[in-house]
Amino acid sequence: MDKTVKIKIGDREFEIEKFNMNDIINIEEKLGDIRKIGEKISNIRYILWYAISKTDKKITEEEVGRMISVADMNKVIEKFMEAVDITGNPIVTPKR
Repeated sequence: MDKTVKIKIGDREFEIEKFNMNDIINIEEKLGDIRKIGEKISNIRYILWYAISKTDKKITEEEVGRMISVADMNKVIEKFMEAVDITGNPIVTPKR
């Protein structure tokens, strides 16, 4: 199984690592109940930034937010969730 996945956001491509237990804990400590991450757009931006910043230490949350147009948001989120393997986690139910 590959441990990294490429994801395109805007005109840039990023290689992100699939999430492990520590990643989920770090996100949960910052945002609260992981099952509710899809309830706020700011949570989604944070998680996208978190994933990208694991390999690109200089990128900011605001930069990630600027790269995603409203029209592409759902497509990026769906690809991202597949990439980090959240959809395969039985405790996390993505909002649709």
